[in-house]
Amino acid sequence: IRMESEGLNGIEQAAVFPADFMPGFSLVFPWMNICGMFTESASVKGATPVYVHYHQLMPHPRGRPEYRANMNFTNPWKGGWWHLSDILRGQIAASMGTLEVAANNRELILRNMYTKAMRSINKGRMESPYAFIFPPGQQDPNTTARFLKTLDDLSVEIHRADSEVKVGEVTYPAGSHVVFASQTVRPLILSLLGQTNYRDNLWVRGPDGSPMMNYDFATQTMAEFKGVKIVEAGEVPKGEFVMITPEQPKGGLGGKSEHGYLIDCRINDSFKAVNKLAKAGVEVNRVSVPISVGGADYPAGMFYIKDAAKEIAVETHLTLIPLDSRLEEGTLNANPLKVAMYQRYWGGNMDEGWTRWLLEEFGFEYTTVRDEDIKKGLEGYDVLILPSDAPAMIVGDKVEEYYEKKYKGMFTAPVLPPEYKSGIGDDGVEKINEFAENGGTVIALYDSCEYAIEKMGLPVINTLKEVKPKEFHCPGSTVWVNVDNSHPLAYGMPERALILLRGNHAYAVKPNHYNDNYRVVVSYPEEDMKLSGWLLGEKLLARKAAMIEAKKKEGRVIMYGFAPQMRALTDASFKFFFNALVG
Repeated sequence: IRMESEGLNGIEQAAVFPADFMPGFSLVFPWMNICGMFTESASVKGATPVYVHYHQLMPHPRGRPEYRANMNFTNPWKGGWWHLSDILRGQIAASMGTLEVAANNRELILRNMYTKAMRSINKGRMESPYAFIFPPGQQDPNTTARFLKTLDDLSVEIHRADSEVKVGEVTYPAGSHVVFASQTVRPLILSLLGQTNYRDNLWVRGPDGSPMMNYDFATQTMAEFKGVKIVEAGEVPKGEFVMITPEQPKGGLGGKSEHGYLIDCRINDSFKAVNKLAKAGVEVNRVSVPISVGGADYPAGMFYIKDAAKEIAVETHLTLIPLDSRLEEGTLNANPLKVAMYQRYWGGNMDEGWTRWLLEEFGFEYTTVRDEDIKKGLEGYDVLILPSDAPAMIVGDKVEEYYEKKYKGMFTAPVLPPEYKSGIGDDGVEKINEFAENGGTVIALYDSCEYAIEKMGLPVINTLKEVKPKEFHCPGSTVWVNVDNSHPLAYGMPERALILLRGNHAYAVKPNHYNDNYRVVVSYPEEDMKLSGWLLGEKLLARKAAMIEAKKKEGRVIMYGFAPQMRALTDASFKFFFNALVG
């Protein structure tokens, strides 16, 4: 009403989305009993005015079958010039209208929020799940502790069991962490910790029956993203509990040794330690076979240092494992490699930004390289990272055609001055091939796998590339995969792991005389893959490759058919990426 009163039109409210609608930016507020507002405005391509013809204004499958007035869209915009100032006017009017409603109905809103909070508490006492239990002995206790701290920061109460915990006939050990569901933020707890099933029904299908892309992921179960083991309690847990503020494990030495120390490669923070040790001039190696120390068994890939490094162990919250005898098996060098990461213009690449942040967070040194750097050659580097991107955007060729094919006219390529367009061109393609053939490692993340196939001559096909959404659809779901954890790229990973899969990526190596040059590191099982989210066409994934190491003369190309570092959220699969950066 406020926006209409100020002469604004083209306003749609209460657009139809299913109850499983997943974007956290719009749901976190009500989940936490806070009044919030989510608005979107049509883009102006940065800050450049655009002219839109009336016939270019289109319907939308979510409740607007025609571009005409309806109950939720009472006064359609007729087209014309659209400016940044139009966006600002709309946002200001919406914000002021919301504040006016809040000011005039303060007591009612506060009472409603209180009622919501109390209902959440009572539901948690009367309905399953009653709690979520984090048993001790997690594969990566540091990631688990960080996740618990994040929950604590979101006003989730965390309890520690000072006794055994009984849930029905099952007992969990003392030291388990427990998140009871009887809290004011119960909906948030269920979303982040509970298994998610994104329901397939008429609300999530278009008029022709095709699945509509959900706003973001089809699940927000962060525990699965992070590889944290959680048990859902179908009965009220019994035991002695104390509320705590989660803390990271205390690092240090597990004892003294004359034979050296191991660093547990199953813990992501082990890579922080390796990077710190390398900067301190300490030689780091990896044990290439499983090893037993002090009666405990450890997987292949454990990091090994000769001398104690207590200070770094404390900084990284790791316990160095003292060897009780001299290493009998061979070791591999594990010092960090010299890494280059490609950065383009054309409006930027979000995956490159998130990858850069993650590398910095874990202490990896890298150099940003752009078009001209690649065209000059990549001598002096060991690894080139190609963040997820389409071949057209990397090469800078037929960008407009790529936008037309992908977005079907809904979006067009950004109009930019020549100096802000980019692409490595044919010269850059040749230099990347030379880099790999001369011993370098090219990391192709997710969409960049298509570049590796098209421009690097790999006999690999994406078996889902031309498959229609009605046949296969995976809009951000956690999926089980089989892992060859004897391979150095999968050191520290379990044999069965969860990845976050979003989009159409599954690979097969074409039969050729050099099949042995291609190693499948991660593959999909025969069936029962999805844990949370939405997955149509599971059979099309069966037995296909999700991650391939391909030899390229003296070097190699690593193809990731999923995003192991997606927005720095997927701690469970970071090691697939990090392992490629040491050696």
